[in-house]
Amino acid sequence: MSLDSLSIQEFDGCRFFCGDNNKIERELKKGRNFFGEYHYDFTNFAVVKRLVALGHICLDIGANIGVYSNVFAHLSGDASNVHAFEPVRHIRHKLLANAKLNGHSGLNVNDFALGDAETNMTMFQIKQGHIRGGVSSLLQNDTYKQLGAENYDEVEVVVTLLDSYVENRNLRSVDFMKIDVEGFEMNVLRGGRKTVERHRPFVLLELDFERHGAAVGKEMKDYFFSLGYQAFEPETTKTSPFTHRKLSFVPYDFSDSPRRRNILLVP
Repeated sequence: MSLDSLSIQEFDGCRFFCGDNNKIERELKKGRNFFGEYHYDFTNFAVVKRLVALGHICLDIGANIGVYSNVFAHLSGDASNVHAFEPVRHIRHKLLANAKLNGHSGLNVNDFALGDAETNMTMFQIKQGHIRGGVSSLLQNDTYKQLGAENYDEVEVVVTLLDSYVENRNLRSVDFMKIDVEGFEMNVLRGGRKTVERHRPFVLLELDFERHGAAVGKEMKDYFFSLGYQAFEPETTKTSPFTHRKLSFVPYDFSDSPRRRNILLVP
């Protein structure tokens, strides 16, 4: 799709190229509701805006078209504070275009994946032009099985450790991490334990027992609780139909899938 066929949509202080053949871009095009609240990922971005401040170093692991990356750059005050990881080439090109649109040329965009070993892996990448542009995975997960192999390309990608990346880049801190890697979240965490233990970032991640399995949920619980973290389900609720949604944090014990598939880990 050429840029001429795209519109530009404002979202949380940033702008994004949006078309009709990408699910996230369609959501961005919905704009705001009557109260001025954005439709796209409202609760998650309420968390981001609460916790990310000027100067913060943010990691966007599974960056997709760069919505979180660019909002991180806007909130932290410097695009070089943001490190994005997106191995899917046609999606990464969208991320780079959106970074350029926002003047975030300093954003650190990486074309490799993060995991629990330094290796190469076959990644199941959604074909260019498919509306579900954010469902590429290093696993043959439930979405892969639902959509079918014919909608994916098998591409070899480099996988490295988060700990190695942070050490090699000599990052002074890691303040906030968003992890959305379609079932590979625990692998990323295993490869980043030293980083989490040393820098103690807030971690916003996707968790779904149907996709990850209860065993992964238990491992994730043991991982974070052993490091002194607390787990919460972010929620936004209204007290009446005529009020703005308010953000709250409900304690989460890993006994079942979070209701909205996202949890926040707080050091």
